Amino acid sequence: MNNSEVESIAPHLNYISFPDFFFKGIEGYNKLMLSAEFYMAFEKSRYILIYQLDAWVFEDRLTEWCSKGYDYIGAPWIRRKVYDWPFVRQYMQLKSFYKKISGQPDKQMLYNRSGNGGFSLRKVSSHLKAADECIGIIGEFTSKRRYHMYNEDVFWSVIVNKHCDFKFSYPGYREALEFSFDKHPAYCFDLNGKKLPFGCHGWSKKEMYPFWKDIINL
Repeated sequence: MNNSEVESIAPHLNYISFPDFFFKGIEGYNKLMLSAEFYMAFEKSRYILIYQLDAWVFEDRLTEWCSKGYDYIGAPWIRRKVYDWPFVRQYMQLKSFYKKISGQPDKQMLYNRSGNGGFSLRKVSSHLKAADECIGIIGEFTSKRRYHMYNEDVFWSVIVNKHCDFKFSYPGYREALEFSFDKHPAYCFDLNGKKLPFGCHGWSKKEMYPFWKDIINL
């Protein structure tokens, strides 16, 4: 990676490198974000902010969010009202039953959980401890076939508390909306009292860009 442009803007930044394997696809990235090696590199820091290239920050509220003490914060995977429609609700119940008897992960366990890892705040000590304590579970998790329910943020948002002796703390989905939006940003904006969050993720994706194009004016 050529850092010359960044160095010209912020010459005093420190850089930490990891093996190329971790950046050659989603599989490698998931393994990096679930590894003790990654969090150990930042063990002198209380928090790290994961900021992928399709993230955006609207206001400097990082200190405020760090002061809340949560272990993990990401944009919540919002459960929309359409799932309360009788036909849709019945369909989702049947789908959930099928997932259970077939031993497959059910997407519905993510609803209103915090959340998406592309723009996320992580307490280093908690993640390092869990990465060490749950190394066997993490190995099994990352060995699964390529499927979004086995992404690293699903582990940190839901799975970790099923296997670790200590429990991660998270904001409720309403508070998490003040941190970030991901999918369905217009709906999230309404739920958040028509206020922008600290940041967002996925703004340049086709389905999200129509909402963000007039707000993120490049």
